[in-house]
Amino acid sequence: MQRLVADYCHAVENNESLEEIWKLVHQIAEMGDAAVDTLTAILLTVEKPMEEFTSIDWTRRECAAYALIDIRTPRSVQEIIKAVEIYPDWSDVDWDIEFTKVTQNEFSIDMLMIGLENSQDWDAKMIFISAIDFGINHYKHKPSEKTLRALIEYIQNQSKTEAIRMYALHALKRYFLWSNDMAILDVIKGQVSDPTIGEEAKSCIREIEKARKTKKSG
Repeated sequence: MQRLVADYCHAVENNESLEEIWKLVHQIAEMGDAAVDTLTAILLTVEKPMEEFTSIDWTRRECAAYALIDIRTPRSVQEIIKAVEIYPDWSDVDWDIEFTKVTQNEFSIDMLMIGLENSQDWDAKMIFISAIDFGINHYKHKPSEKTLRALIEYIQNQSKTEAIRMYALHALKRYFLWSNDMAILDVIKGQVSDPTIGEEAKSCIREIEKARKTKKSG
């Protein structure tokens, strides 16, 4: 393991071909949780101000991030969530795209909600809520009761950011469309008079009604 990581760092520092670098990244990812601590040390250890990072510093961290994403275990997801909190606007890693891989695992939805609630950074919050929305919509992952309550609290709390409330609203709408949980529909209907997301709540209800009519006629 240590030799493989050393080979990877050597490849990055010597500007070897991306093909060679990514081959090593995928080999590391195949080791699963055994690689997490080493990858996390590369990704999260900041030995100097980020504004002084060289392209090699960033490439090394970028590859470690992608390897952790490919592992897709609770431990690796936890470390990736930490990375987003530190580097939410990291241009070399499109977190929104990469988190579509993370959300293939149902356990990640609840972990992402913890990240959303703990993060102080707006960009990180948006990455987490959009990933939750994607996991519920695309993979039809059922959130835990705790995560459902948190999503409900987000759309009902007018002090929360509008964009995050909108994402939470759509996540609940998509959850209802395949779960038919009437309590969730009642929550959405309860937002129609909200001064911020009321119109969007009405739009969600129309979409739900249209989907239900289509299902009946089919």
